[in-house]
Amino acid sequence: MKALRFAMRALRRDARAGELRVLIAALVIAVASLTSVGFFTDRVRQAMAHQAAELLAADWVITATRALPEAWVERARSRGVATARHANFPSVILRGDWPQLVDVKAVSEGYPLRGAARIADEPYGAERVASGIPASGTVWLDARLMANLSLAVGDALTLGVRRFVIAQVVTYEPDRGGDLIAFAPRLLMNMVDLESTQLLGPGSRVSHRLLLAGSAEALHALRAELMPQLQDGERFIDVRDARPELKLALERAERFLGLAALVSVLLAGVAISTAAARYSHRHFGAVAVMRAFGAEQGFVLQLYLIQMLILGTVASLVGCLVGFGAQEVLAQAYAGLLTTALPSPTWTPLFTGVGAGLILLAGFVVPALLRLRRVPPARVLRHDLGPLPVSAVTVYGLAAAAMAALLLVQAADVTLTALVLGGA
Repeated sequence: MKALRFAMRALRRDARAGELRVLIAALVIAVASLTSVGFFTDRVRQAMAHQAAELLAADWVITATRALPEAWVERARSRGVATARHANFPSVILRGDWPQLVDVKAVSEGYPLRGAARIADEPYGAERVASGIPASGTVWLDARLMANLSLAVGDALTLGVRRFVIAQVVTYEPDRGGDLIAFAPRLLMNMVDLESTQLLGPGSRVSHRLLLAGSAEALHALRAELMPQLQDGERFIDVRDARPELKLALERAERFLGLAALVSVLLAGVAISTAAARYSHRHFGAVAVMRAFGAEQGFVLQLYLIQMLILGTVASLVGCLVGFGAQEVLAQAYAGLLTTALPSPTWTPLFTGVGAGLILLAGFVVPALLRLRRVPPARVLRHDLGPLPVSAVTVYGLAAAAMAALLLVQAADVTLTALVLGGA
């Protein structure tokens, strides 16, 4: 407590010094540049993840070759997780005596949980967002299937042992792949009619999916609860598992923008190091007086470390506020290029920014403070006496450790970090 009180008084006195103003400005700029990119990319990542979730029509999906237990649905709902089901399998429909291979998709109420299906009143007609799923006794067909069999809305067809009426043309499903992998045209039906078709007998190639949507906390808790109960062929998937190319694109975009921000951070580190060296040199006399009155080396180092910790925390928080404002300017500037509104950022970039500020202080300020603890008491009488120099290993080692920590936080790649540090 004595060191804290002394450090606060000394900090108020030193706040008027030019070295501290340079150090604070450099730290604010460094943290602001890092957090502005962090907040903006966090918002873009959330928007991309939300749009990407449409590829699954949910946040997470459980896939299986059997109908999943109803108890799982109840558990999900008890945690506030929305659910829907669908089953896919290949089959054949008959239009008179003419057979046609189709990809049947039976969906339950609530489908899709993310995104929206689109339908039309006629093949290649004006589409609109579907307000629900096919009613019982009706099906939705895609335009290619209707063209192949010369069908129109209102016609009837046979699927299994059941006849259905064509109610709409389905033009888009959120979780359907592109045309390159659509080997058979789609038939969309209500899941309540599935059993009556008698198509799910032994040997049927049906794939069941339980769609889940909710908060990340609820989904992770549900996954932890259900994971031990999964059988062979059953697994949880999210958009990164379902679309590896999107996972790679998201990771590369976040890494590139984070590394771009590090350029200004490392340049600010040079300014911080220079300002810290001048600050340290200016305090040689004051430390010599303290040492002459009996202050130990540990107390001297503790005193200035407390000052820098307070200064760094405050400057980092200010930098985070500046970064938050800067990312809002970026979002407004690029609003015309975005296809969706960006959600609010999370708190993660704030913690990253404060942590980066403290890492910069540890790497570029601590070496200068280590010199203060080496100031001899005799400097009170002889101003030509200076502290013993800190070893180059300590100086460059701390700077390299700070750079490595920042690179690991932003790039999350050990190999890339080693290459950058090796080149430096």
